Order: sequence, then structure tokens, then C-alpha cells
Amino acid sequence: MERTGERLSDGRYAAAPAKVLGTHRDAIGSYGATHRFVVVHVLFYCELRDDRLLHVRAFYDVWSAAVELGVLPRSGTIGERALLMVRGFGIRR
Repeated sequence: MERTGERLSDGRYAAAPAKVLGTHRDAIGSYGATHRFVVVHVLFYCELRDDRLLHVRAFYDVWSAAVELGVLPRSGTIGERALLMVRGFGIRR
């Protein structure tokens, strides 16, 4: 994990951007290991009480991770256009 920006805090809540780096070495559901290197951007949102962590939520970019793993087509490709059409976004005129 790497820090990607300033942590913001007001004493009760904190937000910390980071990126998680790793290699996909094990199956995720029915999708087998690809052995590809993946970077996932994350924002950790933390609730603090008495200088201790009370709750942590993580918001992360699953779409980009799926593109890096080869599950979804890369941006700007005909595959991406086809996927968007199937999802109901259509072709813009």
C-alpha cells in the first residue's frame, strides 16, 4: 500500500487516499489467477474517537482493477464501446 495524497482530518473524521498494489495470484470467485500486476486506488474514510479508530470505510475503483486484470476492455477500444451499448448507454451521435 502507498499513500497518494494528504490525509485530511477534523479530529473526529479522517480521509486518507492510497493505492494498493499487488499481483493477482489466486482465484476470485470463478475467475482464475491472471498473475497480472494490479493497482487499485482507494480512499479510506475513518471515524475516530479518543485518538482510536472506531470505523473504517474503503471506497475503491473496481472498474479500473477489472480493466487491468483483463476482465473488462480497455478504454477507447471497440470492446468498450460494445460493452457500453450492451449496458444501455448506446452510441452518441
